[in-house]
Amino acid sequence: GHFFDPANAKKPFGKWAEKYLAQKLNIGRRTRDKYRESLDNHLLPAFGNMPLGSITSDRVQEWVVEISNTEYQPGNTYSAETIRGHYAVFAAIMKKAVARGLISRSPCVEIELPKVIRGERRYLSDDDVVLLVDAMPGRYKALVVIGSYLGLRWQELAGLRRDTVSMKPGETPALRVISTIERSNGKYMVKEYGKSAAARRTLKMPDCAATYLSWHLAEFPHDVWVFPSPKGSFLRYDNFRKRVWQGATQAAGVAPFDFHELRHTAAAFMIAEGANALQLKRRMGHEDIRTTFNIYGHLFDDDEDALVERLDRRARVAARRLRASDVRDLLGVEDADIIELASKKTERAL
Repeated sequence: GHFFDPANAKKPFGKWAEKYLAQKLNIGRRTRDKYRESLDNHLLPAFGNMPLGSITSDRVQEWVVEISNTEYQPGNTYSAETIRGHYAVFAAIMKKAVARGLISRSPCVEIELPKVIRGERRYLSDDDVVLLVDAMPGRYKALVVIGSYLGLRWQELAGLRRDTVSMKPGETPALRVISTIERSNGKYMVKEYGKSAAARRTLKMPDCAATYLSWHLAEFPHDVWVFPSPKGSFLRYDNFRKRVWQGATQAAGVAPFDFHELRHTAAAFMIAEGANALQLKRRMGHEDIRTTFNIYGHLFDDDEDALVERLDRRARVAARRLRASDVRDLLGVEDADIIELASKKTERAL
């Protein structure tokens, strides 16, 4: 019942993809860079000159197989996550083509994609964190403590401003995550409002983190940044990783260990101490609680035996409250037969 002008389907994929990217407003620089890389290196070479209406599901599947077998270096093929990322960009472009009436349906239907097999995430123990902090140069000790117990992303730690830290007497110490340091096209820049609305959050700090941070602020003063570089600017991860991180992790005996895994460590600590999924979602700055469960769901306690024991205990406590004198008070009667009948019904319910 809808008319699609056949002329629209003759538009080359390449021209439509460029228009699509130019119209994307609500994406960050890094995401735009990823789109650009997918287009230039994979999508345009494969589909650039093809009319939108001529791209079939079979051709898309062939492309997925081709890129899965492509070696970007001798002996190295693209990972399943990388291939899925490029496909996601392609699928989004074709979906928008349908929404704009250029084609009647997307060819991205029942496409078989490589399966992602995730490696085991590493988490530091409490002792590991102490050893790592001890191995860090003085100006970076608080950085590791905050990362290990608050779970901030690297770009959030690097972008922490001094005016977002609150340590007022009588109040729980806290910090506000707002600005971040982003990298795009090999250049670093300040992004005033972080990764997303959920990423802009206020985090109360445990005393151990507040103590380290208070010492750090006094020992390494700066007009703007909480963690400035030795030269006075904001921290750049590439420099920090080569000059500080790799040596410190080796000295602490935890290498190889990626800085981002401090974030996983913080999540593991919080879950172990009883944080629920909503608390973890908020503190980690996730927009969708499904992200929280997908990454950290396996860390939540799944002890079914303990759960049913607690439920049973709850029921028995309730039963005891309803027996004898409690039943008499609740029913407002003194008849022993009625009281006995109510007690028996409670037992049968159990």
